[in-house]
Amino acid sequence: MISFTSLAPVWRYTVMGVLFAADICMLELCLYKFNNRGRFLKILAESGSFALGVILLAYITASTCKGSTVFEIGLPVAVILLFAAFEFVFAAAGTVRERKKSKGFLSPLSVKQALDNLDSGICFVDKNDRIILINRAMVRLISSVSGSVPQAGAQIDSVLEGLNKSGSDGLYFFPGGTVWQIGKTVLTQKNVEGIVQINAHEVTDFYTANEKLKRDNETLAKTNGEMQQMYENLADRIREQETLNLKIRIHNDIGRSLIDISDMMNSARGGDVKNSLERLQNAVSYFAQYDRAPEDFDEIAAKARSMNVTLTVIGTVDGDSEAGELIITACDECITNCVYHAKGDEVRVTITAQENFYTAVFTNNGTPPEGEIKEGGGLSSLRRKVETAGGTMRIAYSPEFALVLTLPKGELK
Repeated sequence: MISFTSLAPVWRYTVMGVLFAADICMLELCLYKFNNRGRFLKILAESGSFALGVILLAYITASTCKGSTVFEIGLPVAVILLFAAFEFVFAAAGTVRERKKSKGFLSPLSVKQALDNLDSGICFVDKNDRIILINRAMVRLISSVSGSVPQAGAQIDSVLEGLNKSGSDGLYFFPGGTVWQIGKTVLTQKNVEGIVQINAHEVTDFYTANEKLKRDNETLAKTNGEMQQMYENLADRIREQETLNLKIRIHNDIGRSLIDISDMMNSARGGDVKNSLERLQNAVSYFAQYDRAPEDFDEIAAKARSMNVTLTVIGTVDGDSEAGELIITACDECITNCVYHAKGDEVRVTITAQENFYTAVFTNNGTPPEGEIKEGGGLSSLRRKVETAGGTMRIAYSPEFALVLTLPKGELK
């Protein structure tokens, strides 16, 4: 076999280069396993092979100085090349094997790489205020203000104290218009107790959207207030218009009736006195709804007695409820009509309570109507009030007068 020292200088350097490359591959495998496993005992074989390769490379290198042989080495070249080939194959196979294992193995290096790939900033500070782990996002965030990489937790606190903070939400406004939410958590788990974890999340989009929503809500509230004011003004205008129309109608009815009566009295000619008086009575009856209405059943009963009318109420209803107020108003109207139209002296009210509504039936002992009853100002006003409250009103004239109200049950006023 050809010994190493018998080779020409160029071939000796070639063999040394091959062995050097093989040693580098073995060193890479050792470092890769060490970084991923962290246990030196598991890489003894790789370490031994690497050490042997280094010794062999140093030995054959020392035997050659400036291309000449310093001392004779009887080691065959084939043995050196076989060893180098072994290192190449062993390193390649070991690297492939370790890479496959590392896919399902969580190493400190993989944890660091995962943290560095986060868009959010994260930092860990020990009890001595030293930063033991910080990812790239947190470094970029703090250095954008301080201009240097933080080495202690106090440096991060100093940067945050100099920033504009929004309330107690942990929002900080950084240069460039970005908004970050930063919070601290003291870890209490075993082996990490007392370590402070600092988290930073960019919330620029959420903050901008939230501020826009607040402005929109303020604008909406202002618009709603203006619309509410407009509705109130519209209601006032409607009431004013209704009042004006009522005044015009009353003025016309009273004026026309008075003119007819005056003509009949001055010319001593006959006329439809009954119709003229009826128009005058209907016009005057509009003013009745502006009189103070009785407030309870005792007061309406007293008013009935003052008009020599007996009021009999069968059933109960709370006078403070809307239904009770409408029934009292209806009693007032029926007592007046009993005296002036039916010529009676007794009014009966029967109140029946159902699940969701009251039914009130009003009758009297007066003369039954000769035909269908024409609603005057009082009954028309009562109908409007009942229907506004969500109820119904029916009037019967045969075989006797009957006023029937159906009123929903409501809360007390």
